[in-house]
Amino acid sequence: MRDDRRVPQISEDCDPGNLARTPAEGYLLSRIDGVTPWSILCEIGGLNPDEVDAHLERWMHDGSLVFQEDVISGRAPNPEQGRGPVASGAHTAKPEVDPDLEISIERQREILEMENRLDASYWELLGVSADADAKAVKRAYFALSKKYHPDRYFGREIGEFEARLTRIFRKLVEASELLLDPTTPRISDPLHVARESSTSPPTSDPEVEGGRAVRRRAHLENLRRHLRPAEKVRLQRRFQGVQLFETAKLAIARKNWCEAATCLRLAIVFDPQNPRYLEAFPEVLTRSNLLAVEKLMAVEPLDIDAIRQALDLCEEALAHRPRDIEANHRAAGLALELGERELALEYAETARVLAPQRSDIGVTHGRVLRASGFTGRAKEALQHALSLDSENLCAQKELAKLTGANQGSRRKGESWIT
Repeated sequence: MRDDRRVPQISEDCDPGNLARTPAEGYLLSRIDGVTPWSILCEIGGLNPDEVDAHLERWMHDGSLVFQEDVISGRAPNPEQGRGPVASGAHTAKPEVDPDLEISIERQREILEMENRLDASYWELLGVSADADAKAVKRAYFALSKKYHPDRYFGREIGEFEARLTRIFRKLVEASELLLDPTTPRISDPLHVARESSTSPPTSDPEVEGGRAVRRRAHLENLRRHLRPAEKVRLQRRFQGVQLFETAKLAIARKNWCEAATCLRLAIVFDPQNPRYLEAFPEVLTRSNLLAVEKLMAVEPLDIDAIRQALDLCEEALAHRPRDIEANHRAAGLALELGERELALEYAETARVLAPQRSDIGVTHGRVLRASGFTGRAKEALQHALSLDSENLCAQKELAKLTGANQGSRRKGESWIT
């Protein structure tokens, strides 16, 4: 089978009725649906493959056909990409970095390079293998979100890079949610079954006379049965996404954050480029995860696995919403409980910057600083917490430990988690 993976579709400016000169050409045109790649059209176009090539090339050169992304390779659709054919040798001007922005030249180049890769496959975009498990996908997404989330540059002058980061982050969310959903290969790729059938071994007896023709007819029947018109598939998936989004809105109104997050996840799977779903998801996911953290921490006695699971939930929320005050505050205490002091300090300082007038966050910041060996800074943080709330017992106890009033180790069962 030919290895031409381009996916042709009829140009919006073209009238298919004016293209077909013969019934055979008309049949071939009816197979061009914006989903089926060139190589499959050579098999199901009703003509000799060389004739299919000739017709497609003629229509391509006169502008009657344009090309979609490479569906078979898992290439993600790029909404910013033009739909018209690109002349050979043509190229767009490469955007340049701006030294006047409050973002390093090196990071600007990284962002531009990442933006140019948004039409790569989801696996390539996240930098994981095609057989990567959920943990590997999440780790890759968390790492990339720390570099490309627009909120990481809050308060800085970054010019047009804010829009670039928004595009990149939305694509990362799309990639991670689709790869984490176990049904994605079948419901997000209309050619999944076709690929399986085209690569599976023949089921008919090769010794039977005409076995090759029988296999070919069976293969074509498989394609006809499983490949529905592209527009019908898109409309059905969008409709399912709308239904799920409406259910999510009802759940949000009831403050049922877990149900809302589940519905929004599925809505993104069905319609991954809908901006309403992508905009609503971070806050809903954060609320859902923090609620789950509260439930985990309410179980006595606490164990390391529960604390680790709670920290993972906080980090997932922060990957989507890095400036969330509660998620940073919770993550700081949990990381400290697990002995991950550098991580705890990162989250504690972020929470302090976001909410400098919260006494409880000041206490957590002081605890993390004390555990990290920064006793002077810890004392300042705790004194500031007491200035905000003079009756804060936790701040009083922590400050007493620093000043020598209570040199004993923390009491059995006392937790850093606030």
